Amino acid sequence: MEAVERIATQIDPDLGFRLLVRTVEVLQLPLTEEQYIRYETLAAGYHYSDDHLLFSVDHLVQRT
Repeated sequence: MEAVERIATQIDPDLGFRLLVRTVEVLQLPLTEEQYIRYETLAAGYHYSDDHLLFSVDHLVQRT
C-alpha cells in the first residue's frame, strides 16, 4: 500500500486511485460504508462511471 500511496502522491493520482481500487478488489479487502463513499467521491473526480466502481468493489462494503 505504501507503493500505491507513493504513486498517487508523486507520480499520478488517477493511476494511484485505479491501483488502489484494483488492489482492494484482488485482495477482497472489506470496506466500510465511509470508505466506499470516499471512493465514490474520488471516482467522480476522475470522471469514472458509477458502474465501474460498483462492479469492482461494491460487494466488499460491510453494510450495517
